[in-house]
Amino acid sequence: MIVRDARIEDAEAGTELIRESIRQLCAADHNNDPAAIAAWVANKTAAEFRRWLATPPQSLLVAESGGLAGVGLMGDDGELWLLYVDPRCILKGVGRALLGALEARARLKGACEVALDSTRTALGFYLSAGYAPSELGALRLTKRL
Repeated sequence: MIVRDARIEDAEAGTELIRESIRQLCAADHNNDPAAIAAWVANKTAAEFRRWLATPPQSLLVAESGGLAGVGLMGDDGELWLLYVDPRCILKGVGRALLGALEARARLKGACEVALDSTRTALGFYLSAGYAPSELGALRLTKRL
């Protein structure tokens, strides 16, 4: 598996991966409500992906394992904005590799903590990676780097 900086040519596949991950893995976070899921994926477009690439200071990384397997976006301040894995790659180390690379990048940029708003679906993943609920709520998680 390779984790690398995203490129402009990843925009279409990257956003489709994100949308499929939400549809297949996160539906329970919105009670399987098609309208809520549609609203969640509405801004996950190739144009938005390209905007993420062009907007510093942040890191947009992708994981490859026989094709695009994951996408993650983190601000240099340690705010994790998104981390999605291709549903076919769940439990194969893609999420951990991508999260580890994003944490390392944030550390290099001077962040001493990572913070994120987890979905219920991903909560166990983040807790097992050393994140803990913050004083702001059970789904707001932080980890010291």
